[in-house]
Amino acid sequence: MKLYALQGKGGRGKTTTLKLLFIKILKTYGSRASVIWSDPMFLTPQAVNEQLTAERTSRAAHTEYEVPEISAVIKIDETLIGICTGGGSEEEVKYALSVFKGKFTSGKACHTGFCAVLSKGATPAVVDGVKRSEKIQKACLEDCAGYPDFDKLIDKLNDWQAEELLQKVQAVVAP
Repeated sequence: MKLYALQGKGGRGKTTTLKLLFIKILKTYGSRASVIWSDPMFLTPQAVNEQLTAERTSRAAHTEYEVPEISAVIKIDETLIGICTGGGSEEEVKYALSVFKGKFTSGKACHTGFCAVLSKGATPAVVDGVKRSEKIQKACLEDCAGYPDFDKLIDKLNDWQAEELLQKVQAVVAP
């Protein structure tokens, strides 16, 4: 299993990037891709897009918004791709790893998993503790906080990062 751990400070776009990746995978692969397990159940690109719209609206209005986490295993032909956005605690990262190792897919492990982890504390240590044989790759997110037009830039940055991660999926799925 190859694991991409998006590492960064809280509130900097890890969850948004992974949600965009979820949507992009299903859009890119169409009928070849299906969600075989998710939390919440029956997760769809439309539902995730609605979450993203609510997050953007809240951010632009500078209001509080509880960002819902998602977890999913997507089957593209015979390749399983896992996505877990929760990475704010050690338990959430361990949960993501269990999803990727096949806990909810009859023991069938994901070929590639994408999860979020914070920059410091226990969450990156969990990822670092996974066997080196599992080919862990960390993807660090750029942080554009403090720049002018932060709200405009973060949306573009999240979309670009999701496109970069989609290329990782395309590298392991037959054309």
